[in-house]
Amino acid sequence: MNYMKIKMGIKRIILSCFIILFLPVALMCERENKIIISSDKTNNLYTIIKNNKLPHSRYDSPEEALNNVRKGDVLLILADNYPEKQTEISDHFYRTLKKKNCSAYIEYPSHIPGLETDEVIKADKERVDINTNLFKHAADSLAILGLNGLHYLKGKAKIESPSLSRQG
Repeated sequence: MNYMKIKMGIKRIILSCFIILFLPVALMCERENKIIISSDKTNNLYTIIKNNKLPHSRYDSPEEALNNVRKGDVLLILADNYPEKQTEISDHFYRTLKKKNCSAYIEYPSHIPGLETDEVIKADKERVDINTNLFKHAADSLAILGLNGLHYLKGKAKIESPSLSRQG
């Protein structure tokens, strides 16, 4: 009988150690991922996210939003004054973003590492083609898309990456 009590005691000790060591990790994994947004309070995309009660946090600046991103979150940097003003993004921002290894969308950035940009061009019945399989099921490689009424940055990439090319 003593053997059974000792065996049960050892199992309880092991179980207690397991709970003490792994409970904090399990609780951290249970955290709900958020959409971290940098935008004006009146931004239409922010309003949609808020009105649909999606888990989110909004910040006034891209840097503040980036500082609050955690693993599993999605970062949206939205242009407040499109197309009049591009979103100011620094090299330091991109380095920090890379270290955080999170998904991010930066709308109308002032700077993109490895890309020389010239002028902002207003699209007028423009077409672009996709030359990558990056989008998988959303759009096939070599699909043609319309850019009517939008603005885009003319530039040349120094890096190999998915790109858009002007079609006539």
